Amino acid sequence: MRKPAMRKLCEDADYFLNLAAEYYQAAGVVQSQTKALLYYYGYLNLMKAYLSLTGVTLGTTHEHHGLTLDGSARVRVLARSQSRFNVFPEFVYRMNRSGIQEQSISVRRILSFVPEIHEIGVASGVFRGRHFVRINVTLWQSKPDRRVWYVVAFNKSERAMIRRLFGRFYSGRRRHLVWQIKPDKEHVRFESRRAFRYKRSTREVYGKIRDEVNSMPVFSLLTISGYRHYISLRSWPLGQFGASIMAMFWLGSLVRYRPRVIRRIMDSPYAPVLSEFLAINPVQFLYQMTNFITASECVKPYSHL
Repeated sequence: MRKPAMRKLCEDADYFLNLAAEYYQAAGVVQSQTKALLYYYGYLNLMKAYLSLTGVTLGTTHEHHGLTLDGSARVRVLARSQSRFNVFPEFVYRMNRSGIQEQSISVRRILSFVPEIHEIGVASGVFRGRHFVRINVTLWQSKPDRRVWYVVAFNKSERAMIRRLFGRFYSGRRRHLVWQIKPDKEHVRFESRRAFRYKRSTREVYGKIRDEVNSMPVFSLLTISGYRHYISLRSWPLGQFGASIMAMFWLGSLVRYRPRVIRRIMDSPYAPVLSEFLAINPVQFLYQMTNFITASECVKPYSHL
């Protein structure tokens, strides 16, 4: 892409980032469910900023969120379209390198793939059983060869899930990305088949490694001591960002269009799960989107999250 065209796309991205910041700031001062609507528009503009930086020119054709309410407890995902630009499916396509078909997904399933509310959801009975298993993702480097590769490790203490985990993890696309290597005393380990070569700095290949690991998909949670990573035993083609965006879209849409439904939900067993989601997910989403937009790791150690 020529520099003038890229400069315009960067200016578009900067515009969308400023809009996202304003929506986040506005959400921080309101005290009601209105937060969800404001945060969703923050998410939408972060998606648009990412799309701009991947070469998409926005504002030249009819645009749609790419998501619609399907009743009060389901969200319909639209497919990519030639006649109009559907933001969410285009974002998922460029993030996960795979297209999606139009489908309707229950809110319970969507929320169950948001890692920061998974445990409280299982404990409160909103979700049916744990399906996230913690993993360790480490980078290894050979300086003489200027190569970097990654290792994914599962703790052997997860004995009740390890058989299911191995079958689910080492299959499909992942089987082409990693192979099993010799375990250590505490972990079952898989190493990337591909070594990523760099010329001067490992920063050159960070984005490629991040994209490959993310495609598995791996779910991340930023804590006061850094990132924790998880793999799911259940199928979810839309990735971690997909779950967060769809959940916030659903909640914001109910606030805007279904006031009776939102009042009923906030008096149901979903209330503590949704309160936790609104309190934690916006910060998680912001930091993780920053990772992808900047192609570098964004973490604020020992901060209150």
